[in-house]
Amino acid sequence: EISACLVGSEMCIRDSLWNAPVLPPLMHNRAWHVPHALDLSLLESATRLLTGTHDFAAFAAFRGDPRSDADTIRTIHSASLSTSGPDLSLTWSGNGFLYRMVRLLTGAAIRVATGRASLAWLESLLLNPAALKNHHLAPAAGLSLVSVAYPSDLEHHLPASGLPGHHISSVSYTHLRAHETGRN
Repeated sequence: EISACLVGSEMCIRDSLWNAPVLPPLMHNRAWHVPHALDLSLLESATRLLTGTHDFAAFAAFRGDPRSDADTIRTIHSASLSTSGPDLSLTWSGNGFLYRMVRLLTGAAIRVATGRASLAWLESLLLNPAALKNHHLAPAAGLSLVSVAYPSDLEHHLPASGLPGHHISSVSYTHLRAHETGRN
């Protein structure tokens, strides 16, 4: 399979949370357990604030040497919250994500929803990405890749020899064509 990070034009990632005093055993490693009360209206306001095109440097974890020339501008097309009792899902859709970006976005949004930080704090992270850093990382439990949309001219994004060790499966390419035409 080809790497979504190399040629994906739209990615959708979901972070699952369990908001109740006790985490059911079957939800262990399937959701982030948040036992504190959440203000869902603040959570939705936080996710709305994070949508759009921004410099998300404050929401990136750098592996080793953080390069000052790294492109940290991304577009979050949508961020949605769905709830079913204590089961919450934050779904982030965008043109790409930085290393640990979704976990840092979720961690910051939950920090606001628990009243431990304000929307002004969140906005300051977006307005001063080089000066400020968010260190509130949601755990990996509950994080899942929902979908990746590829450009219609996918074959033009690859070198003539393809990528070493990678290939495009007919299933993925067929799914891509169906997605483009709206026939899923």
